[in-house]
Amino acid sequence: MHSRSASTSIGKNNHLFEYILYFLIGVIMFKFLARFANRVIKAFGRLTRMQVWDKHNQERLESHSHKKDQTKSFFDHIPIQHQQKFNSSSKRVIQIGIGTGAYIGNNCSSKSVIGYDFSKTAIASIEEKGYIGRLLDLGELHPKNKRQLAYHDLLRKDLAVPAEIVMIRVLEYLNPEAVKLLILSMIDLAKPDSKFYFDIWNGHKRNKTDLLGNLCYFPIEHGYIPSFFAARTDVEFLSYGLCDLANNENVEQDEKCVERLIVRKYR
Repeated sequence: MHSRSASTSIGKNNHLFEYILYFLIGVIMFKFLARFANRVIKAFGRLTRMQVWDKHNQERLESHSHKKDQTKSFFDHIPIQHQQKFNSSSKRVIQIGIGTGAYIGNNCSSKSVIGYDFSKTAIASIEEKGYIGRLLDLGELHPKNKRQLAYHDLLRKDLAVPAEIVMIRVLEYLNPEAVKLLILSMIDLAKPDSKFYFDIWNGHKRNKTDLLGNLCYFPIEHGYIPSFFAARTDVEFLSYGLCDLANNENVEQDEKCVERLIVRKYR
């Protein structure tokens, strides 16, 4: 009698152990599949975002109006003393989100140019002009350190000498955390006599989405980018202004203002 009871108890314990084991295996498999699915979704998202920007840059290359020197659109709206078009002592220009290179124009003949972009079309275009292309996701965080960009070491290498650092209408298309890390990294890594050129277009109809419907545009409040420099003692503001484009017939009605900023790091 006791033997039968003991056997029944052992059998129940064995079943309980099996249930627990199956449960743990299920949890592990679920975590593995969830992680795998997340990687697949991210990879697909990266691919579709790249396709969006490839199409955008291809359209710009084919546009006759895009062939003119678009650097003029930036420098013509800042004080005359800063309309030097990269004629400082630095020998390098780095543009984050270089696109087809139209904003650089013909003003870098005596400088080496490095362009960062997430579009194969853009990189191919600037390499035809003799520029150095960096094909990468500007919003990608380091897989082992979420407080650092995945391309932090590449930035460190490219910013090893004084440079003109250009960001024209690109920060709006990065997620807020990437914008923060990018600005802080560049300020810290930039050598003395480097200059930062910002052009931020806060237009709500310029939204772009990938094929998954993910928003690729994040409006930036006026004054946010200057705030990264305000508390530092090693920089000086050379130019700051808001350009009202509301009366421009080529501009959407709610794309009212462009914020332009030039900052020099002097030590």
